[in-house]
Amino acid sequence: MSPELQKYWDSVRENPNDFTGWTYLLQYVEQEIECQLQEAGVVAENDIILAREAFEAFFATYPYCYGYWKKYADLEKRNDNMSEAEQVYERGLQSIPLSVDLWMHFISFYKSKYGQDPAAKEDIRRVYERAITAGGTEFRSDKLWDSYITWETEDKNLRQITLIYDRLLTVPTQLYSHHFENFKTHVTNNHPKEFLTLDEFMKLRAEVVKEIKAEKEATENSVLDGEEAAPGTAETPAVDDVPPGEEDPSPSPAPGETVNLLGLDQNEVQAIKDVSAFYQDDENEMQKVREKVIELREKVHRLTEEEVSKRWNYEEGIRRPYFHVKPLEKSQLKNWKEYLEWEIATGSHERTIILFERCMIACALYEDMWVMYAKFMEPHSLEGVRNIFQRAGRIHLPTKPNLHLQWSAFEEKHGNYEAALEILTHLENAVPGLTSVAVRTLGIYVSVREKFCTARVFWVKNF
Repeated sequence: MSPELQKYWDSVRENPNDFTGWTYLLQYVEQEIECQLQEAGVVAENDIILAREAFEAFFATYPYCYGYWKKYADLEKRNDNMSEAEQVYERGLQSIPLSVDLWMHFISFYKSKYGQDPAAKEDIRRVYERAITAGGTEFRSDKLWDSYITWETEDKNLRQITLIYDRLLTVPTQLYSHHFENFKTHVTNNHPKEFLTLDEFMKLRAEVVKEIKAEKEATENSVLDGEEAAPGTAETPAVDDVPPGEEDPSPSPAPGETVNLLGLDQNEVQAIKDVSAFYQDDENEMQKVREKVIELREKVHRLTEEEVSKRWNYEEGIRRPYFHVKPLEKSQLKNWKEYLEWEIATGSHERTIILFERCMIACALYEDMWVMYAKFMEPHSLEGVRNIFQRAGRIHLPTKPNLHLQWSAFEEKHGNYEAALEILTHLENAVPGLTSVAVRTLGIYVSVREKFCTARVFWVKNF
């Protein structure tokens, strides 16, 4: 290790919460590797190991920095360590699965690695599906959906595109209206048989044929009842357009007669007329099918529009949706709390979880937000609560007393006394001398003794 690198390491080891110090360390190892690549075209294995150690230590404290996960993956990629780069992306996505930007970078990497292989299309589709499942309900996930649709469009997978739109149109996103307009273009520019499933196509066509038949019968009945024909449907009398005394060299055809300019016999002329009529009828049917397709999705679109309008002001208030060590403005924190309270009261459990996870990225350094999340989760999943406290206490806020005291109280409440004491011990080691820790530790021992004594008396009396 060079003296310069040692100094950067000493700085962050002395103060692990010095985010700027970490960025200097990572910049240094990146520059060292870049210089070796430019000068020699290869990097010493030891220097790659040193760079990995720096990134790994950084992510132990700041796992929500999606941009640095990409830098780490790019570093491996530049050294032709493609498998290692893929693993870095996978670990980053485990840490921050809602990051649409990180998913986009990973998809781009995956295509560059496997995209030339025709057999890899299903693998790429699976990656897109993973991305949509993890981050597709995020309010600002529009570019992820657009990327998926564009990729399927390249291979003209029209039915698959329709299925994607059917999911997308139900999700309240920032560009919901843009997606619906694109869907209508998709419908208008293609034959329904090509972009609908066979079941839906047959169902809608049957409805259209039935409607056309009913309209035709109604029109015929109107004529039989003596009603006037619609404008343009009555036969037009012949008009003299040749001077008197002269014969018309090319007389107009009688009504219903077709001019034969190609010398075709009558059967051939009739066949052409039949084909033309078929395609005209088919196009009329298909246009009506298209209208039905759009009409059905428009109902979904209106419901989504309502959901977007309910959330719009809250979303507009989110100015920094990503992680940063700089404090958030009070108005930002207030907006997050109000948004969460509203979603808890009116939204679904799934959407509330998504919103909390989004909030934890931006508010990772605020213990009251983590505690709010844990309290919401407790009626639903005790393991979910433990996961929330572990992420907060072991990664983001290892020295926050209130968070650890509430975490310990949660474990004690559910009879996990050993875990409750371990949490307090961890806090005591991180922040020695806290009176509140000593008091809570004593309280747990008293609780354990009382429960043990009660159980012992019960056993003696009954057995």
